Amino acid sequence: MPISTGVEVALRALTVLKTAQKAIANNIANASTPGYSRRRVSTTLINSADGIIPVSEGTQVDVQRIRDKLADIQLRGAIREESDARTSSEALDQIEIELDPLGARALPVLLKEFTATLTEVSMDAADPVRKIAAIRKAEEFAAGLSEDLSSLSQRRTEINTAITDRVVDVNRLLTLLADLNGKLRPEGNTGSGRGNDILDRRDRALDELSALIQVNAIEVEFGKMVISIDGHAVVEGNVAHKIETVTAGITDPVITLRVIASQLTIAPGAGSIGALGRVRDGSLLTLQTGHRSVRDFFAATTGGSVNAVHAAGYTTAGAVSGLPLFELNTTGGLRVRAEIAADPDLLAAGAAAGEGDGDNAMALVSAAEAVISGGKSVQVFLNALYTDLGFEKKLADDSMDAAESFMLLAQRRADSVRGVSLDEEAASLLQFQRSYQALIRYMGMMDEILQLTINMGAR
Repeated sequence: MPISTGVEVALRALTVLKTAQKAIANNIANASTPGYSRRRVSTTLINSADGIIPVSEGTQVDVQRIRDKLADIQLRGAIREESDARTSSEALDQIEIELDPLGARALPVLLKEFTATLTEVSMDAADPVRKIAAIRKAEEFAAGLSEDLSSLSQRRTEINTAITDRVVDVNRLLTLLADLNGKLRPEGNTGSGRGNDILDRRDRALDELSALIQVNAIEVEFGKMVISIDGHAVVEGNVAHKIETVTAGITDPVITLRVIASQLTIAPGAGSIGALGRVRDGSLLTLQTGHRSVRDFFAATTGGSVNAVHAAGYTTAGAVSGLPLFELNTTGGLRVRAEIAADPDLLAAGAAAGEGDGDNAMALVSAAEAVISGGKSVQVFLNALYTDLGFEKKLADDSMDAAESFMLLAQRRADSVRGVSLDEEAASLLQFQRSYQALIRYMGMMDEILQLTINMGAR
Protein backbone atom coordinates (compact mmCIF):
# COMPACT_ATOMS: atom_id res chain seq x y z
CA MET A 1 0.00 0.00 0.00
CA PRO A 2 1.50 3.37 -0.96
CA ILE A 3 2.34 5.78 1.85
CA SER A 4 -0.12 8.31 0.41
CA THR A 5 -2.87 5.73 0.73
CA GLY A 6 -1.93 5.09 4.34
CA VAL A 7 -2.16 8.82 5.10
CA GLU A 8 -5.52 8.99 3.36
CA VAL A 9 -6.75 6.06 5.46
CA ALA A 10 -5.67 7.91 8.59
CA LEU A 11 -7.47 11.08 7.52
CA ARG A 12 -10.64 9.14 6.82
CA ALA A 13 -10.42 7.48 10.22
CA LEU A 14 -10.00 10.91 11.80
CA THR A 15 -13.16 12.08 10.03
CA VAL A 16 -15.04 9.05 11.34
CA LEU A 17 -13.90 9.72 14.89
CA LYS A 18 -14.77 13.42 14.73
CA THR A 19 -18.21 12.64 13.33
CA ALA A 20 -18.79 9.98 15.97
CA GLN A 21 -17.79 12.27 18.83
CA LYS A 22 -19.99 15.02 17.44
CA ALA A 23 -22.94 12.59 17.27
CA ILE A 24 -22.31 11.44 20.85
CA ALA A 25 -22.09 15.04 22.08
CA ASN A 26 -25.34 15.82 20.26
CA ASN A 27 -27.01 12.80 21.87
CA ILE A 28 -25.91 13.83 25.35
CA ALA A 29 -26.98 17.46 24.82
CA ASN A 30 -30.45 16.35 23.66
CA ALA A 31 -31.00 13.54 26.14
CA SER A 32 -34.01 15.39 27.59
CA THR A 33 -35.30 16.94 24.36
CA PRO A 34 -38.83 15.65 23.59
CA GLY A 35 -39.02 13.80 20.28
CA TYR A 36 -35.26 13.65 19.77
CA SER A 37 -33.92 10.51 18.08
CA ARG A 38 -30.50 9.38 19.14
CA ARG A 39 -27.87 9.26 16.42
CA ARG A 40 -25.62 6.36 15.65
CA VAL A 41 -22.53 6.48 13.45
CA SER A 42 -22.15 3.64 10.99
CA THR A 43 -19.15 3.02 8.77
CA THR A 44 -18.64 1.26 5.46
CA LEU A 45 -15.26 -0.10 4.31
CA ILE A 46 -13.87 1.38 1.11
CA ASN A 47 -11.85 -1.20 -0.83
CA SER A 48 -9.25 -0.43 -3.46
CA ALA A 49 -10.11 -1.52 -6.98
CA ASP A 50 -6.44 -1.92 -7.86
CA GLY A 51 -4.92 -5.38 -7.97
CA ILE A 52 -6.35 -8.80 -7.72
CA ILE A 53 -6.83 -8.70 -3.95
CA PRO A 54 -8.97 -5.78 -2.67
CA VAL A 55 -7.18 -3.59 -0.16
CA SER A 56 -9.09 -1.48 2.37
CA GLU A 57 -8.51 2.22 1.90
CA GLY A 58 -10.51 3.40 4.90
CA THR A 59 -14.14 3.91 5.78
CA GLN A 60 -17.12 6.02 4.79
CA VAL A 61 -19.10 7.47 7.69
CA ASP A 62 -22.86 7.83 7.95
CA VAL A 63 -25.01 9.30 10.80
CA GLN A 64 -28.30 7.48 11.23
CA ARG A 65 -31.39 8.17 13.33
CA ILE A 66 -32.45 5.27 15.51
CA ARG A 67 -36.21 4.82 15.15
CA ASP A 68 -38.73 2.00 15.15
CA LYS A 69 -41.41 2.79 12.57
CA LEU A 70 -43.91 0.38 14.10
CA ALA A 71 -43.38 1.92 17.55
CA ASP A 72 -43.84 5.39 16.03
CA ILE A 73 -47.13 4.36 14.41
CA GLN A 74 -48.38 2.86 17.67
CA LEU A 75 -47.35 5.95 19.62
CA ARG A 76 -49.19 8.28 17.23
CA GLY A 77 -52.28 6.11 17.52
CA ALA A 78 -52.00 6.24 21.32
CA ILE A 79 -51.53 10.02 21.26
CA ARG A 80 -54.62 10.37 19.08
CA GLU A 81 -56.77 8.16 21.34
CA GLU A 82 -55.56 9.86 24.51
CA SER A 83 -56.27 13.32 23.08
CA ASP A 84 -59.71 12.15 21.94
CA ALA A 85 -60.62 10.68 25.33
CA ARG A 86 -59.20 13.61 27.30
CA THR A 87 -61.01 16.18 25.15
CA SER A 88 -64.31 14.29 25.51
CA SER A 89 -63.88 14.08 29.27
CA GLU A 90 -63.04 17.78 29.59
CA ALA A 91 -65.93 18.86 27.35
CA LEU A 92 -68.43 16.74 29.29
CA ASP A 93 -66.96 18.00 32.55
CA GLN A 94 -67.64 21.59 31.48
CA ILE A 95 -71.24 20.72 30.66
CA GLU A 96 -71.65 18.96 34.00
CA ILE A 97 -70.25 21.99 35.82
CA GLU A 98 -72.68 24.28 34.00
CA LEU A 99 -75.74 22.17 34.81
CA ASP A 100 -74.58 21.05 38.28
CA PRO A 101 -77.00 18.07 38.39
CA LEU A 102 -76.34 17.41 42.08
CA GLY A 103 -76.51 21.04 43.19
CA ALA A 104 -79.26 22.96 44.95
CA ARG A 105 -80.03 24.85 41.71
CA ALA A 106 -80.48 21.75 39.56
CA LEU A 107 -83.72 21.76 37.59
CA PRO A 108 -85.19 18.62 39.19
CA VAL A 109 -84.66 20.24 42.61
CA LEU A 110 -86.21 23.54 41.54
CA LEU A 111 -89.18 21.76 39.98
CA LYS A 112 -89.74 19.73 43.13
CA GLU A 113 -89.62 22.86 45.26
CA PHE A 114 -92.11 24.59 42.94
CA THR A 115 -94.66 21.77 43.09
CA ALA A 116 -94.16 21.52 46.86
CA THR A 117 -95.11 25.18 47.33
CA LEU A 118 -98.18 24.68 45.10
CA THR A 119 -99.18 21.84 47.42
CA GLU A 120 -98.86 24.25 50.33
CA VAL A 121 -101.07 26.75 48.50
CA SER A 122 -103.72 24.08 47.97
CA MET A 123 -104.03 23.73 51.74
CA ASP A 124 -104.83 27.42 52.20
CA ALA A 125 -105.44 29.28 48.96
CA ALA A 126 -106.26 32.49 50.83
CA ASP A 127 -102.79 32.73 52.41
CA PRO A 128 -100.82 35.37 50.44
CA VAL A 129 -97.52 34.22 51.94
CA ARG A 130 -97.94 30.76 50.45
CA LYS A 131 -98.86 32.23 47.07
CA ILE A 132 -95.83 34.52 47.13
CA ALA A 133 -93.61 31.52 47.94
CA ALA A 134 -95.14 29.51 45.07
CA ILE A 135 -94.61 32.35 42.59
CA ARG A 136 -90.99 32.82 43.71
CA LYS A 137 -90.31 29.11 43.25
CA ALA A 138 -91.96 29.24 39.82
CA GLU A 139 -89.65 32.14 38.93
CA GLU A 140 -86.61 30.25 40.22
CA PHE A 141 -87.54 27.21 38.14
CA ALA A 142 -88.12 29.31 35.01
CA ALA A 143 -84.87 31.22 35.56
CA GLY A 144 -82.94 27.98 36.14
CA LEU A 145 -84.30 26.46 32.96
CA SER A 146 -83.48 29.63 31.00
CA GLU A 147 -79.96 29.74 32.42
CA ASP A 148 -79.36 26.10 31.52
CA LEU A 149 -80.60 26.67 27.97
CA SER A 150 -78.32 29.70 27.66
CA SER A 151 -75.35 27.82 29.14
CA LEU A 152 -75.83 24.89 26.77
CA SER A 153 -76.08 27.23 23.81
CA GLN A 154 -72.95 29.05 24.94
CA ARG A 155 -71.16 25.73 25.35
CA ARG A 156 -72.05 24.84 21.74
CA THR A 157 -70.55 28.14 20.60
CA GLU A 158 -67.39 27.49 22.62
CA ILE A 159 -67.02 23.99 21.15
CA ASN A 160 -67.40 25.33 17.61
CA THR A 161 -64.82 28.02 18.38
CA ALA A 162 -62.45 25.38 19.79
CA ILE A 163 -62.85 23.32 16.60
CA THR A 164 -62.08 26.40 14.49
CA ASP A 165 -58.97 27.16 16.57
CA ARG A 166 -57.76 23.61 16.18
CA VAL A 167 -58.25 23.73 12.43
CA VAL A 168 -55.89 26.72 12.41
CA ASP A 169 -53.34 24.53 14.22
CA VAL A 170 -53.91 21.72 11.72
CA ASN A 171 -53.20 24.04 8.80
CA ARG A 172 -50.08 25.36 10.52
CA LEU A 173 -48.78 21.81 10.92
CA LEU A 174 -49.70 20.82 7.35
CA THR A 175 -47.75 23.84 6.08
CA LEU A 176 -44.79 22.92 8.28
CA LEU A 177 -44.81 19.30 7.10
CA ALA A 178 -44.95 20.36 3.45
CA ASP A 179 -42.06 22.77 4.07
CA LEU A 180 -40.01 20.01 5.74
CA ASN A 181 -40.77 17.70 2.81
CA GLY A 182 -39.26 20.32 0.54
CA LYS A 183 -36.08 20.49 2.61
CA LEU A 184 -35.37 16.76 2.53
CA ARG A 185 -32.71 15.82 -0.02
CA PRO A 186 -31.16 12.42 -0.83
CA GLU A 187 -27.69 13.73 -0.05
CA GLY A 188 -28.72 15.71 3.02
CA ASN A 189 -30.55 13.17 5.15
CA THR A 190 -27.42 11.47 6.44
CA GLY A 191 -23.79 12.32 6.94
CA SER A 192 -23.96 15.86 8.33
CA GLY A 193 -27.08 15.07 10.32
CA ARG A 194 -29.06 18.08 9.05
CA GLY A 195 -31.54 15.77 7.36
CA ASN A 196 -31.92 13.85 10.62
CA ASP A 197 -32.85 17.08 12.41
CA ILE A 198 -35.47 17.74 9.73
CA LEU A 199 -36.86 14.23 10.17
CA ASP A 200 -37.08 14.75 13.93
CA ARG A 201 -39.02 17.98 13.38
CA ARG A 202 -41.27 16.15 10.95
CA ASP A 203 -42.02 13.39 13.45
CA ARG A 204 -42.77 15.88 16.22
CA ALA A 205 -45.16 17.72 13.90
CA LEU A 206 -46.86 14.45 13.02
CA ASP A 207 -47.28 13.61 16.71
CA GLU A 208 -48.86 17.02 17.32
CA LEU A 209 -51.09 16.66 14.27
CA SER A 210 -52.22 13.18 15.38
CA ALA A 211 -53.50 14.64 18.65
CA LEU A 212 -55.75 17.00 16.69
CA ILE A 213 -57.12 14.90 13.84
CA GLN A 214 -56.84 11.38 12.45
CA VAL A 215 -54.26 11.30 9.68
CA ASN A 216 -52.66 8.65 7.54
CA ALA A 217 -48.97 9.25 6.82
CA ILE A 218 -47.03 7.27 4.23
CA GLU A 219 -43.27 7.73 3.90
CA VAL A 220 -42.00 7.85 0.35
CA GLU A 221 -38.58 8.71 -1.09
CA PHE A 222 -35.94 10.50 1.01
CA GLY A 223 -38.20 10.47 4.10
CA LYS A 224 -40.86 12.68 2.52
CA MET A 225 -44.42 12.12 3.71
CA VAL A 226 -47.74 11.91 1.89
CA ILE A 227 -50.43 12.77 4.46
CA SER A 228 -54.16 12.28 4.08
CA ILE A 229 -57.28 12.92 6.16
CA ASP A 230 -60.34 10.76 5.57
CA GLY A 231 -58.80 9.51 2.32
CA HIS A 232 -58.09 13.01 0.96
CA ALA A 233 -54.45 14.07 0.48
CA VAL A 234 -53.57 17.19 2.46
CA VAL A 235 -49.77 17.08 2.07
CA GLU A 236 -48.15 16.02 -1.18
CA GLY A 237 -44.47 16.81 -1.58
CA ASN A 238 -43.95 20.44 -0.58
CA VAL A 239 -47.62 21.35 -1.17
CA ALA A 240 -50.12 21.59 1.69
CA HIS A 241 -53.86 21.41 0.91
CA LYS A 242 -55.36 23.35 3.81
CA ILE A 243 -58.75 22.64 5.33
CA GLU A 244 -61.49 25.03 6.41
CA THR A 245 -64.57 25.07 8.61
CA VAL A 246 -68.11 25.34 7.26
CA THR A 247 -70.94 26.45 9.56
CA ALA A 248 -74.49 25.19 9.01
CA GLY A 249 -77.65 25.70 11.05
CA ILE A 250 -78.98 28.61 13.08
CA THR A 251 -80.58 27.18 16.22
CA ASP A 252 -77.87 24.54 16.70
CA PRO A 253 -74.95 25.62 14.50
CA VAL A 254 -72.66 22.79 13.41
CA ILE A 255 -69.13 23.17 12.05
CA THR A 256 -67.89 20.67 9.48
CA LEU A 257 -64.54 20.41 7.71
CA ARG A 258 -63.60 20.39 4.06
CA VAL A 259 -60.46 20.62 1.93
CA ILE A 260 -60.27 24.13 0.49
CA ALA A 261 -58.85 23.14 -2.89
CA SER A 262 -61.29 20.33 -3.67
CA GLN A 263 -64.23 21.56 -1.54
CA LEU A 264 -64.66 17.94 -0.38
CA THR A 265 -66.06 17.40 3.10
CA ILE A 266 -63.85 15.36 5.43
CA ALA A 267 -64.54 13.56 8.70
CA PRO A 268 -61.94 14.30 11.41
CA GLY A 269 -62.10 10.79 12.89
CA ALA A 270 -60.41 10.36 16.26
CA GLY A 271 -58.48 13.17 17.94
CA SER A 272 -59.52 16.32 19.79
CA ILE A 273 -61.43 17.80 16.83
CA GLY A 274 -63.46 14.65 16.35
CA ALA A 275 -64.11 14.37 20.09
CA LEU A 276 -65.45 17.92 20.28
CA GLY A 277 -67.75 17.23 17.34
CA ARG A 278 -69.09 14.04 18.92
CA VAL A 279 -69.79 15.74 22.25
CA ARG A 280 -71.50 18.63 20.45
CA ASP A 281 -73.67 16.40 18.24
CA GLY A 282 -74.24 13.77 20.93
CA SER A 283 -74.52 14.61 24.62
CA LEU A 284 -74.84 18.36 24.18
CA LEU A 285 -77.53 18.13 21.50
CA THR A 286 -79.48 15.62 23.61
CA LEU A 287 -79.38 17.99 26.59
CA GLN A 288 -80.37 21.00 24.50
CA THR A 289 -83.27 19.11 22.93
CA GLY A 290 -84.39 17.80 26.31
CA HIS A 291 -84.32 21.23 27.96
CA ARG A 292 -86.25 22.74 25.06
CA SER A 293 -88.87 20.01 25.47
CA VAL A 294 -89.25 20.98 29.13
CA ARG A 295 -89.47 24.66 28.19
CA ASP A 296 -92.11 23.97 25.55
CA PHE A 297 -93.99 21.75 28.01
CA PHE A 298 -94.38 24.61 30.49
CA ALA A 299 -94.93 27.25 27.81
CA ALA A 300 -97.72 25.27 26.14
CA THR A 301 -101.25 26.69 26.42
CA THR A 302 -103.34 23.79 25.12
CA GLY A 303 -104.91 20.64 26.55
CA GLY A 304 -104.03 19.81 30.11
CA SER A 305 -100.89 21.94 30.17
CA VAL A 306 -99.88 23.93 33.23
CA ASN A 307 -100.83 27.16 31.49
CA ALA A 308 -104.22 25.82 30.35
CA VAL A 309 -105.02 24.64 33.88
CA HIS A 310 -103.96 27.98 35.35
CA ALA A 311 -105.97 29.99 32.82
CA ALA A 312 -109.08 28.02 33.76
CA GLY A 313 -108.57 28.52 37.50
CA TYR A 314 -109.85 31.23 39.81
CA THR A 315 -107.91 34.04 41.46
CA THR A 316 -108.22 35.18 45.06
CA ALA A 317 -110.90 37.66 43.94
CA GLY A 318 -112.95 34.78 42.56
CA ALA A 319 -112.48 35.66 38.91
CA VAL A 320 -111.40 33.29 36.16
CA SER A 321 -107.70 33.92 35.60
CA GLY A 322 -107.48 33.63 31.82
CA LEU A 323 -103.71 34.07 32.13
CA PRO A 324 -100.97 31.52 31.53
CA LEU A 325 -98.60 30.98 34.43
CA PHE A 326 -95.49 30.72 32.19
CA GLU A 327 -94.49 32.24 28.87
CA LEU A 328 -91.43 32.40 26.64
CA ASN A 329 -89.05 35.28 27.25
CA THR A 330 -87.27 37.31 24.58
CA THR A 331 -84.17 35.05 24.58
CA GLY A 332 -86.03 31.78 24.10
CA GLY A 333 -86.15 30.90 27.77
CA LEU A 334 -89.04 30.70 30.21
CA ARG A 335 -90.51 33.22 32.65
CA VAL A 336 -93.51 33.70 34.91
CA ARG A 337 -96.20 35.94 33.44
CA ALA A 338 -95.37 39.49 34.52
CA GLU A 339 -98.86 40.27 35.93
CA ILE A 340 -98.80 37.18 38.15
CA ALA A 341 -95.25 37.87 39.31
CA ALA A 342 -96.32 41.36 40.34
CA ASP A 343 -99.59 40.36 42.06
CA PRO A 344 -99.71 37.04 43.99
CA ASP A 345 -103.51 37.26 44.17
CA LEU A 346 -103.57 36.51 40.44
CA LEU A 347 -102.22 33.02 41.06
CA ALA A 348 -105.22 30.88 40.15
CA ALA A 349 -105.27 28.41 43.01
CA GLY A 350 -109.02 27.82 43.04
CA ALA A 351 -111.01 25.48 40.84
CA ALA A 352 -114.18 27.46 41.54
CA ALA A 353 -115.15 30.85 42.91
CA GLY A 354 -114.93 30.91 46.64
CA GLU A 355 -112.36 31.77 49.27
CA GLY A 356 -110.11 28.95 50.43
CA ASP A 357 -110.60 26.68 47.42
CA GLY A 358 -107.15 25.30 46.50
CA ASP A 359 -108.16 22.52 44.17
CA ASN A 360 -106.67 24.22 41.11
CA ALA A 361 -103.30 24.43 42.86
CA MET A 362 -103.32 20.64 43.07
CA ALA A 363 -104.39 20.47 39.44
CA LEU A 364 -101.35 22.59 38.61
CA VAL A 365 -99.16 20.10 40.50
CA SER A 366 -100.64 17.24 38.49
CA ALA A 367 -100.11 19.16 35.23
CA ALA A 368 -96.49 19.90 36.17
CA GLU A 369 -95.90 16.23 36.91
CA ALA A 370 -97.58 14.94 33.75
CA VAL A 371 -95.90 12.72 31.15
CA ILE A 372 -93.61 14.67 28.85
CA SER A 373 -91.86 11.94 26.80
CA GLY A 374 -91.50 8.17 26.69
CA GLY A 375 -93.91 7.66 29.57
CA LYS A 376 -91.76 9.81 31.85
CA SER A 377 -92.88 12.73 33.95
CA VAL A 378 -90.92 15.98 33.73
CA GLN A 379 -89.14 15.16 36.98
CA VAL A 380 -88.14 11.68 35.82
CA PHE A 381 -87.27 12.99 32.35
CA LEU A 382 -84.85 15.60 33.77
CA ASN A 383 -83.29 13.09 36.16
CA ALA A 384 -82.77 10.69 33.24
CA LEU A 385 -81.02 13.43 31.22
CA TYR A 386 -78.61 14.11 34.06
CA THR A 387 -78.08 10.42 34.80
CA ASP A 388 -77.18 9.80 31.16
CA LEU A 389 -74.77 12.75 31.27
CA GLY A 390 -73.09 11.34 34.37
CA PHE A 391 -72.86 7.89 32.77
CA GLU A 392 -71.25 9.31 29.61
CA LYS A 393 -68.84 11.36 31.72
CA LYS A 394 -67.85 8.21 33.64
CA LEU A 395 -67.26 6.33 30.38
CA ALA A 396 -65.15 9.21 29.07
CA ASP A 397 -63.09 9.29 32.27
CA ASP A 398 -62.51 5.54 32.12
CA SER A 399 -61.53 5.79 28.47
CA MET A 400 -59.13 8.62 29.29
CA ASP A 401 -57.47 6.61 32.06
CA ALA A 402 -57.05 3.60 29.75
CA ALA A 403 -55.79 5.79 26.88
CA GLU A 404 -53.27 7.52 29.14
CA SER A 405 -51.92 4.17 30.32
CA PHE A 406 -51.61 2.86 26.77
CA MET A 407 -49.93 6.10 25.64
CA LEU A 408 -47.36 5.83 28.43
CA LEU A 409 -46.59 2.26 27.40
CA ALA A 410 -46.27 3.28 23.75
CA GLN A 411 -44.09 6.22 24.76
CA ARG A 412 -41.79 3.98 26.78
CA ARG A 413 -41.48 1.53 23.90
CA ALA A 414 -40.64 4.30 21.44
CA ASP A 415 -38.19 5.91 23.88
CA SER A 416 -36.48 2.57 24.47
CA VAL A 417 -35.47 2.65 20.81
CA ARG A 418 -34.95 6.32 20.05
CA GLY A 419 -34.15 7.63 23.52
CA VAL A 420 -30.66 8.50 24.72
CA SER A 421 -28.95 6.40 27.41
CA LEU A 422 -26.19 8.42 29.05
CA ASP A 423 -24.47 5.24 30.17
CA GLU A 424 -24.37 3.92 26.60
CA GLU A 425 -23.12 7.26 25.29
CA ALA A 426 -20.36 7.33 27.91
CA ALA A 427 -19.28 3.83 26.90
CA SER A 428 -19.28 4.83 23.22
CA LEU A 429 -17.28 7.94 24.01
CA LEU A 430 -14.67 5.84 25.80
CA GLN A 431 -14.54 3.45 22.83
CA PHE A 432 -13.88 6.27 20.37
CA GLN A 433 -11.27 7.83 22.67
CA ARG A 434 -9.39 4.53 22.54
CA SER A 435 -9.79 4.58 18.76
CA TYR A 436 -8.21 8.03 18.80
CA GLN A 437 -5.27 6.66 20.73
CA ALA A 438 -4.86 3.82 18.25
CA LEU A 439 -5.06 6.32 15.37
CA ILE A 440 -2.33 8.45 16.95
CA ARG A 441 -0.09 5.38 17.17
CA TYR A 442 -0.91 4.53 13.54
CA MET A 443 -0.10 8.06 12.37
CA GLY A 444 3.13 7.95 14.36
CA MET A 445 4.06 4.71 12.63
CA MET A 446 3.26 6.25 9.22
CA ASP A 447 5.45 9.21 10.11
CA GLU A 448 8.35 6.89 10.99
CA ILE A 449 7.93 5.01 7.70
CA LEU A 450 7.87 8.30 5.79
CA GLN A 451 11.03 9.55 7.52
CA LEU A 452 12.75 6.24 6.89
CA THR A 453 11.81 6.41 3.22
CA ILE A 454 13.12 9.97 2.92
CA ASN A 455 16.40 9.05 4.62
CA MET A 456 16.84 6.04 2.35
CA GLY A 457 16.28 8.25 -0.69
CA ALA A 458 18.86 10.76 0.57
CA ARG A 459 21.58 8.13 0.56
